[in-house]
Amino acid sequence: MKWVHFPLHPDTPQEGKSLEALFAGRGFNLAQKQAEMRARMQAEGLPYGNRSHTYNSRLAQELGAWADTQPGGDAIHDAIFRAYFVDGLNIGDAQVLVKLAKAVGLPEDKAREVLEKRVFREAVGRRLRRGGRPALRGAGAAGEAGARQGLACPSRCGTSPPPPWRAQGRAPAGPGCGWRRSRTAAGPRTGPAASSP
Repeated sequence: MKWVHFPLHPDTPQEGKSLEALFAGRGFNLAQKQAEMRARMQAEGLPYGNRSHTYNSRLAQELGAWADTQPGGDAIHDAIFRAYFVDGLNIGDAQVLVKLAKAVGLPEDKAREVLEKRVFREAVGRRLRRGGRPALRGAGAAGEAGARQGLACPSRCGTSPPPPWRAQGRAPAGPGCGWRRSRTAAGPRTGPAASSP
């Protein structure tokens, strides 16, 4: 399985954006959607906090790309999932990301250097520029079916799922955070994914 990172809301500022502002004017009952998402996550044995903001995930994507080159680095994806969906942390903040890297056993100084120097900026950017059609889009029944096949995260955006999801090979659908795994018979594909509320 190859991780494919993409920005779901690349215009989100560093300090984040409230979910009320993100979904303003869409006729969205945020409290109801949060309750639905929490129920889906709980049904799958996944943790879910009371998110109030969305954050720019580009630095987290770059850290994830670097972590994939390190022994044991795959653990960063679960840590970022928890930080974002459970703890409501700003995954666009380099200091938050360095703490996550350290917590999963990655070298703190190297993680800081990767983020400060934007070492994997071009690698993540190249993946985005390759274009092509993603194997899984984050909207509608097809996205939910793909999630049940284990091709996407619980939010249909690809954050690394916690172990129960891996074991079950399925996950609930819901709002995304900008991470996605993509796999096809021909191999991984990249490109923009349809955003979902």
